Amino acid sequence: MDKILDLDKSVASLVKEYPEVADIMANLGFTEIKNPAMLASVGRIMNLKKGSQMKKIPLEEIVRAFREKGFEITDGGKPFPTESADSAEVAKIAKAADSAEEAEIAKAADSAEAAKAPVDRAEALRSLLDRLSEGEDLESVRADFVRDFKDVDPAEIMRAEQGLMESGMPLSKVQKLCDVHSALFHGDTREEKIANAERAVQASLKNHAGKEEKNYINKSVEAESLIQIPGHPLSTFTKENEALGQYLENTKARWESLVESLSGKAGGKDKAEK
Repeated sequence: MDKILDLDKSVASLVKEYPEVADIMANLGFTEIKNPAMLASVGRIMNLKKGSQMKKIPLEEIVRAFREKGFEITDGGKPFPTESADSAEVAKIAKAADSAEEAEIAKAADSAEAAKAPVDRAEALRSLLDRLSEGEDLESVRADFVRDFKDVDPAEIMRAEQGLMESGMPLSKVQKLCDVHSALFHGDTREEKIANAERAVQASLKNHAGKEEKNYINKSVEAESLIQIPGHPLSTFTKENEALGQYLENTKARWESLVESLSGKAGGKDKAEK
């Protein structure tokens, strides 16, 4: 059975049809294809032509690699030019993806990264600490920390560390991350870098708190506008609440008088029994 690989098909559909496509692409330099989240998101909108442009891998090289594995190459259902064909035609096809499509791919990649679960962050930090405990060089661990966490919100790193402590990791071990953190922040000394890291966390938390307060204010304004609409459930509920409050206020004196009266009778009864 012929293996037909269409350059116009999404990478995700190609991998589903021919699982070996993932290995071939990874060997060419598309290492992200081994990440399930990236394959499920970016892979659905990226084809090999777009990937060629994004990764700066010549399309001819990609086509050659698949042909060596027995694939017949097509583009939109039409036979793709062989290597002996006019190279200008190959170059023209390679530049088919426009800037709008590239922006869409970049957006999908950002979404995939943003969707990374906090537990993954915690496990990554745990791995770094384990490497330090096993005696690995600090600079080596720092380099990997910068690679994996340079674009991560400082507050998220802090929450991941809190998660480690909640899972039972000793505070003394988590504190070792201070030396690792310092690689992300400027400063002439270790203390200055750690202080800058702490300030970055506080600024991030303050920013999040500001956004939450703004959302709360917006929701309060929206609720107030709904209360003013006659017949709206929120309006009815508010009026019932106000009426109940007024009733309780009006009857408060009577209830207090009744309680005093009962207390007095109880006191008199106790004296009589004595």
